[in-house]
Amino acid sequence: MRKIFIISILLLILFSFGCTAKEEPTIKIGISDDNPPFCSMIDGSPVGIDMDIALNIIRVLEFPYEISVMSQDDIALKLETGELDLGFVYLEMNEAPSADIHYSLPYFEGTRDEEAPEIYRYMLAMPKEAKMNDDIMAALDDLIASGELASIMQTHIN
Repeated sequence: MRKIFIISILLLILFSFGCTAKEEPTIKIGISDDNPPFCSMIDGSPVGIDMDIALNIIRVLEFPYEISVMSQDDIALKLETGELDLGFVYLEMNEAPSADIHYSLPYFEGTRDEEAPEIYRYMLAMPKEAKMNDDIMAALDDLIASGELASIMQTHIN
């Protein structure tokens, strides 16, 4: 009787391990809360260049995602603490980037508005040691190579 019980428990344990589905990672994305045409809110939803880039990266990667709209300061903090996998950031041209964050090449350089002459660099940012950095950068490269990034920019800036 004891052998049957032990064998039943072992089979139950083995069966439960065999049925566990591998969960895909959820990409946590931070987008600036008020930075048109890169991001603005319309009817409670984020829209703009950054949102379109994010959705295209997600389409290429085919991972579940969660997009949060927040301030630039919150994006930087959450990237440094690993709470975000990807952030859309802009840095003033003379501003030093954080050593704890990995940045893409700028996808846009320009002023933020007519009254502010400072030049900003708009980039993707990821925690330095994040596991998905290579996948995210490859997805961005695909958007550039296919011309989709240029199309996104033209749609919003013209």
